[in-house]
Order: sequence, then C-alpha cells, then structure tokens
Amino acid sequence: MLEEKIYNTLDKLGETTIEGEGVTRISFTKEHKMANKFIGDLMKENGLEVREDNAGNMIGEYFSKNKNAKTLVIGSHEDSVKNGGKYDGPLGIILPIISFGEYLKEEKELPYNVKIISFGDEEGIRFAMPFISSSIIAGTFDYENLNRVGIYNKTLGEALKDFGGDPTRLNEDKIDDISDFLEIHIEQGPILFNENTSLGIVNAIQGFKRYEVNIFGEAGHSGTIPMDMRYDAGVGASEIVYKLNKIIRKKEKIVATVGKMKFLPGSENVIPSKATFSIDIRSLSEELLVSSMEEIEKLIQDVCKKLELTYNLKIKTENKPTLCNENIISKLKDSFIENELHPRIISSGAGHDAQEMSKVTNIGMIFVRCEKGISHNPKESVSLKDINDCVKVLKSFFCKYFK
Repeated sequence: MLEEKIYNTLDKLGETTIEGEGVTRISFTKEHKMANKFIGDLMKENGLEVREDNAGNMIGEYFSKNKNAKTLVIGSHEDSVKNGGKYDGPLGIILPIISFGEYLKEEKELPYNVKIISFGDEEGIRFAMPFISSSIIAGTFDYENLNRVGIYNKTLGEALKDFGGDPTRLNEDKIDDISDFLEIHIEQGPILFNENTSLGIVNAIQGFKRYEVNIFGEAGHSGTIPMDMRYDAGVGASEIVYKLNKIIRKKEKIVATVGKMKFLPGSENVIPSKATFSIDIRSLSEELLVSSMEEIEKLIQDVCKKLELTYNLKIKTENKPTLCNENIISKLKDSFIENELHPRIISSGAGHDAQEMSKVTNIGMIFVRCEKGISHNPKESVSLKDINDCVKVLKSFFCKYFK
C-alpha cells in the first residue's frame, strides 16, 4: 500500500537526527547531508532527475516533452526544530515524491514540468532566520545575511561553504520557471483533529513579526541595595511580558509569544543589568500586527520610564499575511470532492515556505491532520488513512493541473 510506504519512509528519514529525543536536524550539518542523500535517492527511484544547489536544497525534476510546458513546484523542508517530530516538513517532501512516482507509472507522460524541492532550512533554528532556502529559490534572499553568525559559531556563508555550496553563486539557484507552488504540511494545530477531518485546504497564512527587546538597568549586590533604589532590568522585562500577554488576550485574531528570555550577568546574587527577550506576534491582519506592536512599544516605554530603565527594540524578521491562490484552491476543492472528501477551508497560524514562494508565484497548501494538533514535539503523529486521503487528492490534482 502506498500510504504504508510513505509512512515507513518518513520513519526511516526520522532516524537521521542528532542523538536525543525526537528529531533534531539542523541545517548545513552532517545530518542535513545524510537527509539530502536519502531524499535524493528516493527522487531517483521515482523517476526524477536530481540535483543539489548551493543552498543545500535537493531538487527532483520531471521535464515534459511539451516545449511550452509550465512548471508546477511542490515542496517543503527537511530541517526540524530541536526535539521535534518526523512529519513537520518531511511529509510534504516524501508524500509528493512517492505519489508522483506512482502517478508516472500510471500516466507515463505529463503536459507540464514538475519540480519537487526539499528545502534545507525553513525553521530558522541555526541562524535565527526562517525560510533561508526557499528565499534563495525565490530570489528574495538578502545577501547581507551571509554574515549572520548562528549556533556552532559560523556565519551562514561559512556554513554553506562547509556544506559544499558556493555562497557567491546563490543567485544562480533562483528558479525562474515557476508557474505555481503547492505545499503539503501537517496542520500543526487541533482544528482538523477536533472536527474529525483528515485534510484541509489552506486559504491564507498568518503574517508574523519577530523582535528582540533589550532592557538596560544597573547591576548591584542582591543583599546590599534596597528595593526602592534598584534599577532592575529583570523586573522591568518581567512586568512587560506579563502586561503584553494581557494586552493581546483582549484582542481577537492575533497571538503573541515570548519564547526566550535571558538576564545578565546571570548570577543568583546580582541584580540584572540587562534583560533580553523575544516577541513573536502573528495575525492574518497586517494592520492589526502593526497597531498591536505600537501598543506593545508604548508599554515598554512606560515600564522603563517608571523604573528608570532604558531599552531598545529591533525587528529580526517578518513576513506579511499571505493569501493562497483562488485557482489552486478551486482545483484542490474539485480534487477533494472527486475523492468524496469535504473541502474544509482553513487558515494557517504557522509560517511556511509557501509564504516565501508567494512573493514570486501563486501558492496553494494542503493540511494533513496531526494527532491532537501536536507539533514541534516528538509526539507528532499522522495516520495511514490521512496519508492515503492526501495521496488520492494529490493524484487527482495532478490530473486537473493546467486543464
């Protein structure tokens, strides 16, 4: 059965990880290289011509005999968060490869080109910047980011060289002949699971903005300085985070998260002179994102003024809310109905490579239900039935594409 083959292949790919719980596969490492070899071999087995670009993307290509053929690109990412699951990203690589191979056995020829891409870095774990690989394919990559230093104390440029790529030739890796982009991904949320629905059609992806906030005070001995004479950056940061949460909870259709916080100098008996924390804010409305961040910055100003602290706020990365293409949505709906599946329309709270690809082409997405909505977690799980439903929909979509 095709769904069992896909499931078992995902299981096998999941073994390529740093030792520890779940899957930890960081970009431009030996584990990334091993995953690329595994995926490249699978692409060849399924009738695709294979190449690896300078950004660590594995690309499997089918070329139509039609000289004026358009090109459908399908892809997702092979990298993971720390201690993640087997399906976030790889499902959208392995399922299309195996499904397309099976489709070729049945149809022999297609009137359009197909490229299936395994993006090397989407999560942004190594360099605190998502969508590195898809931005290179799209031609939207900012070359100043080659100087970013990530974990393992290497710049992005150095990491690409070590991996075997040539950072000076990244511009050659832009793919110009993209007619449409389709991504398959687990939902990473509980809506489909709670509704007992195997698949969903994405109509929009939330925009996000990520910030770093630095609060500055004055270090001092924890036992000798009275409470009313302190300039405690830790207290300021903590009050801001607490009140930030209250501000966002009063709003609808927006979420915000403080996922990282650090106090310096970081000693139990020293008043913090500096506190650094992150803000991740997401919504389908760009105006709501902007107005909420203005409100949050006013909060930071007020707290710092009250406690006689100073601060700086800098944006690290952002992506605007993204709409999926109506024509692709329509073809997906027909593919669902053809397979007696309800075409559930759903929005995405997480960011995806499709968001970056939307800057240069039309995009569409299929969500696959995940058990209890759990993702970014070793407990991440999908069912054979849902994989089978997605295979059927994708094969129908291949038939309908460009008709």
